Amino acid sequence: SSAPQLWMMFSLPAVSKAYRAQPKSYLSYVLGYNGAHSLKSTLKKKDLATNVNFQIDDTSARTLLFVIFSLTPKGAQDENAVAAEFFRYINAVKQSDVNMDLYKSLQGYAAMDFDFREAQDSVMDTVSSLADSMTSFEPRDIIAGDTLVQEPNSTLVSQLLAGVTPTNMEMSLATQGFDGGSLFDKWYNVKFDQKKIPAEWVQNWASLNGGDYKSPPPLKYVPKNSFPTAPSAGEHPVVLSTDLKGIEVWWQGLGSFKKMPKASIRVKLQPTKESASPRNTANAMMHVNLLQSTMEEQLEDLQQCGLSYAARSLNDGYQLEFDGYADFLGELVKQVTAGFSARKYDDAAFHLVKQSLIDQLSDKTSKMPFEHAMDVLKVATEVGAYSTDEILAELNSTSFTLASFQSDMSHVMQSLRVTAFFYGDVTQDKSVAIAKDLLTMLNAKPLPKEDALETAVSKPAKETVVAVRNPIQGDTNHAVISAYQFGIPTIQDRVHLVLLGMMVGPAVYDTLRTQQQLGYVVSGGVVAHLPVVELRVVVQGAKAPPQEVQQRIETLLHGFTTKLETMTPAEFATWKSGMRSTLLRKDQNIGQEVGTMWSTIYTAGTCFDKKKKELAYLAQLNSTAPLVALWKKAITSEHRDVYVVEMFNDKTALPTANASNLAGAEAAKGKGELYPNQYLCELQ
Repeated sequence: SSAPQLWMMFSLPAVSKAYRAQPKSYLSYVLGYNGAHSLKSTLKKKDLATNVNFQIDDTSARTLLFVIFSLTPKGAQDENAVAAEFFRYINAVKQSDVNMDLYKSLQGYAAMDFDFREAQDSVMDTVSSLADSMTSFEPRDIIAGDTLVQEPNSTLVSQLLAGVTPTNMEMSLATQGFDGGSLFDKWYNVKFDQKKIPAEWVQNWASLNGGDYKSPPPLKYVPKNSFPTAPSAGEHPVVLSTDLKGIEVWWQGLGSFKKMPKASIRVKLQPTKESASPRNTANAMMHVNLLQSTMEEQLEDLQQCGLSYAARSLNDGYQLEFDGYADFLGELVKQVTAGFSARKYDDAAFHLVKQSLIDQLSDKTSKMPFEHAMDVLKVATEVGAYSTDEILAELNSTSFTLASFQSDMSHVMQSLRVTAFFYGDVTQDKSVAIAKDLLTMLNAKPLPKEDALETAVSKPAKETVVAVRNPIQGDTNHAVISAYQFGIPTIQDRVHLVLLGMMVGPAVYDTLRTQQQLGYVVSGGVVAHLPVVELRVVVQGAKAPPQEVQQRIETLLHGFTTKLETMTPAEFATWKSGMRSTLLRKDQNIGQEVGTMWSTIYTAGTCFDKKKKELAYLAQLNSTAPLVALWKKAITSEHRDVYVVEMFNDKTALPTANASNLAGAEAAKGKGELYPNQYLCELQ
């Protein structure tokens, strides 16, 4: 990571057999609390750290506690001050003794959360969790042992806290400026130094009083309602008829998970088309990061009780997400939207978040080469997508200030098109009331759909190759992304394309990775790219240069035509059976069901019964002929539409004819026409 880090490790008494008391839940809450008078909020205000995380590894021998600080430049220069704040906070917690009201509130929330725990994304995840529980808990506690606080025990909590002392700690500091030490680890190829913590530091840390720190309060927003009362719209959401101007309100009410007293809200905010620019992309990224940073303390008590939110900056505006127990979800929406709209930040907060964002975007090692190549493809093919270098140029500009940010954002947020979706235990009336509050706090002029910013995919003027340099210095890998556009599919096309993706994926992997060993990252399949569907082949490795890899991809795909043409009816029936099983698979939890519905609403579509139509067509599809025809048109035709990104390591010269960079990717986008933003839902 580009951010310097300080790690602390404490070896504490083993408490794995005392799981019915869950003493670690108390320790986790105390260390993770980010509200008023907390460790994290203080470190941020003193410009010593941007984040604090912790990890607890529990074994039958010991409990290992790791505390991880993401440091600011000031904090990286003074680890003594960072550690002093930590021990000042811990000493304050110890002085308050174990707060049994807090412990009991954790017990109450754990019971509520256990009663309404949702299924994991896959059955395999559930089976894996249960298998692990069988090795840790008694038979009666296999299901609840990792969640319920059944027998609160303040003595065990005190024993854990007692071990968090300066004399029972090891510390590790990692900074970019470290130029090597006298010791060397051959396995990780890293130089380091090792020395004792100065005795005067240890003595000082042990003697510090709590100062302004306070032990966290009991949970404030433990949900009480366990019986959902909202009705349901039926199989799919409906648009509510309201007198609200400037917002489109979709409502589902209770979905498939009717016994859950939970709700989810999704909001899409689209500014004007004229707002698309690298500067406003940088502004939007700053906006969501500032929101998260400045609202963290205020929202802590809500988020500790099963409520969560996310704010995302996207090519076509913003997306706000709210999830959790319905009792207090409206309060979360109100507070987040108020903060999102007010944008009241001081210079210190602005520069701290700005530097953190610059560090994050500047760290090229945070992504693998093929991921950088994916970013290039996005810049080359999507309206409103800008390169990391373009965004960094804006952030590093002397003109990018708090004043310019506030001015730019006031203009961008002046007019908005708003789309909202309400799911779960939230009635129509409640949904409309929350939507009204949203509009009031956003205080934006209604924006007609035709004037709102929309992202779109471009069609290459011809086969387009963009050659770029691997941005990771010293990395020996090349990367190739080949994207063959099928265009905007009908229901029949979708069925054909899903089958083709299922078939070609294993062939790509077996040929390019297993047999030819071109790299350790190899994949192939059919993916949705906004309304467009593409076959994408990804190869990352150092064995062959990108041009040769692309030639091998072409050879493989052309040869795959023969496999399609000679496929037996029995083989085809097997592939159809696999696709049918996938289509019949139901959403496992609220998150998946909300995602399915919202993805349709977000794209201004109404094809909520797409799966039913695909299943109906799949049942009557008895020949590979339509698949072969579609494959030839997109893959082997002279008029095919293909984008290829070839990423070269720093040892290999870029080809002169295709020499380009991210600016070239932007130019490539401008040469082709744009696909319309439409999603076809009819059987043709």
